[in-house]
Amino acid sequence: IVSARLPENAQLRSWITCQRRRQRAGSLLPERRQRVEAIGFPWDGRDYKRKQTQLIWNKKFASLMEFHRQHGHFNVPSGDPKFRTLAGWVVCQRSAKRHEQLLPEREQWLEEGGFPWQASRERSRILWERSFDNLLAFHKKHGDYRLRSGESKVRGNQALYSWAAAQRRLKRLGRLRPEYQQRLEAVGFPWASPAPC
Repeated sequence: IVSARLPENAQLRSWITCQRRRQRAGSLLPERRQRVEAIGFPWDGRDYKRKQTQLIWNKKFASLMEFHRQHGHFNVPSGDPKFRTLAGWVVCQRSAKRHEQLLPEREQWLEEGGFPWQASRERSRILWERSFDNLLAFHKKHGDYRLRSGESKVRGNQALYSWAAAQRRLKRLGRLRPEYQQRLEAVGFPWASPAPC
């Protein structure tokens, strides 16, 4: 693709447009047509650009799936220079879907790959998983889940104490996700708040 935006390409872009016009009109000399076709020149510039765009999309999709395979989530960090372009691509896919501009086959590929359309849900799930892992580590170290405010073992674990209290509150209100409740129950998490010391 020859960019029309670059001043040094203006003459070449003009020549390409002229060759395509002559080809459509049937006035391009056969030997010129053969020479241009020998180097793989695309007569339909729009079709060529669509193919190139699809190739780029496929590469980004593969990168996203690889990121998910390595990290277990789709929350691509935009602050990391290594992932900045992939994070931008992810934002564009969500935006295109929201504005109904995402091609159906692309939407299907992303959905089949498990891609979450709402970034906040993905971040929320990652934070929950991190807190759940911290809860398991607390249990392993202390032998229980008694996170009581003011207790020495809770010092430095205030965020975990708050998270555990939030899980109890959400369950009481009927708003805790069933899969989270099942996982907490599977490890013996007590729903009653521990008695104060």
